[in-house]
Amino acid sequence: MDLTNILNLINQIAMILIIVSLVLFSYRLIYIVLGFKKGKRYKKTNQKGKYAILVPAREESSVIENLLKSIKKQTYDKNFFDVYVITESESDLTNRITQNYGYNYFVRKDLENKQTKGYALDEVIKNIYSKKLSYDAFFIIDADNTIAPNYLEEMNKAYFAGIDVGMSYKNVTNLDYNWVSCCSSLLFCNVNTFQNKAKTRFFNTMLISGTGLYISSKIIDNFKGFPFTSLTEDYELTNFITLNKYKVGYVETTEVYVEQPIKLSTINKQRIRWCRGYFDVNKKLNKETKKTFKSKNSNKLGILECKLSLIPNVVAIVTLLLYSLSLIVVAILAIITKDIEILETSLLTLLKFLAVYYLSLSLYTVLQFIAERDRIFVSKKLMLITVALNPFFINLFIYQAVVALFSKNIGWKKIERADEILSIDELVNDEENVTIGVNNG
Repeated sequence: MDLTNILNLINQIAMILIIVSLVLFSYRLIYIVLGFKKGKRYKKTNQKGKYAILVPAREESSVIENLLKSIKKQTYDKNFFDVYVITESESDLTNRITQNYGYNYFVRKDLENKQTKGYALDEVIKNIYSKKLSYDAFFIIDADNTIAPNYLEEMNKAYFAGIDVGMSYKNVTNLDYNWVSCCSSLLFCNVNTFQNKAKTRFFNTMLISGTGLYISSKIIDNFKGFPFTSLTEDYELTNFITLNKYKVGYVETTEVYVEQPIKLSTINKQRIRWCRGYFDVNKKLNKETKKTFKSKNSNKLGILECKLSLIPNVVAIVTLLLYSLSLIVVAILAIITKDIEILETSLLTLLKFLAVYYLSLSLYTVLQFIAERDRIFVSKKLMLITVALNPFFINLFIYQAVVALFSKNIGWKKIERADEILSIDELVNDEENVTIGVNNG
C-alpha cells in the first residue's frame, strides 16, 4: 500500500473542492462589501396606512408587556393601527396584560394539530376578515420583541414606496448576556447586513426571519388568511414572494429587538426545527419552483438566489468533512504500517487545514462586529470569546441539520425565557397608568 500516492490523491481532490468552494463563495464578497455601505432610505410621505399588528403570544405573560410599552411609544398616529395579541387560552395572563394596555387579544379555538405560528396567524386573520375589517398591511411581531419608537413610521415609508413585504433591521436585547446569545445574535447580522441588503437590491428576494416584518394586504387578500403554516413559516413565505415576484424591501432605518436563547440546548431545539422546516418547505415547493422558474416572466435570478444560496455552504461542509476524515484514515493506516513520515505529514496537513478554516470563520466574525459597530455593543472580553467560539457555533448547524434530516416528529416548542411567568398578584400591582378597554375579538 503506497500511502504517499494515496495522500497525494487526497490532497489533489481536496484542492479541487476548495477551489470550487471559493468560486461559489466569491459573489458573497460583494454582499460583504455592501454590508459596510448605507442601505436604501425610503422617502418621507404624508400618507398613512392602516395596519394590524399581529403578535403570537402563547403563555408570554413574562415578556409581552415590554412589547406593548414599545407600541405605546410609537411616533406613528395611534388611530392608524390596531394590535391583536394571539393566545390559546382564556386563562393565559397574557390576555389580561394586553387588555390593560387597551389592545385586542384573540384566543384561538382551532388548535387540534395546528399549533405552529403560521396557524395562529391564519386563525386571527380569518377572524379579522370575517368582521369585514380592512387594513393596508399586517405586521408580524413576536411577543418577546420590542420595537423602536419610529418603527411604524419608517415601515410606512416602505409601504408607500410600493414594497409588498418589508422587513426591518433586527437587533438583539440580550446580545451581551453570554457567548451563546452573542454568537446567536451574529446570525442576524449575517441576515441583515451581509445578505438582505444585497438580495433586495439585486434579486428582489430576501431571507425573511419570522418577526419584524409586514405583509401587504395585496397578498393577504388572496387568501383571507395566512397559508404559510409549516414549521418555518418565514422560509415558506420567502419562497412564496420570490416565486410570485412580489416587491420586497429591507428597512434598516428602524429596528425590532428580539431575545436570543442563552443555552446551547435551547439553540439546538430551535435550529433543528428550522432545519426540518427548511427540508419540508423545499420538498413541498419543489415542483412549483421548477414550473415557475421555467415560465417566461419569472424572477429567475431571485429564485436561483433563494434556492441555491446554501450550495456554497454545503460544498464547504462536504470538503471539510471528507478531507478531514480522509486525512484521519491515512494517519491510522500510517500507524498500522509504522510509516512515521506519512503519519506526521497527514496530521500536519490536517492541522493546517483546520486552522485555516477556523481562522477564516473567526475573521468573518470580526467583520460582522466591525460592520455592526454602531448597533451592537458588547464588552471586549465577550467579543474576544465570541470571535474564538463562533466558528464552532456556526458548525453546530452540521449536527442540527443531520438530526433534523432523520427526525420525523419535530413540532413547535416554547422557547425558554429567563424571566418567570407573572402571577396574578403581580399583575394587579402593576396596573397603574394603563387603560382597561378592549376584550377578546
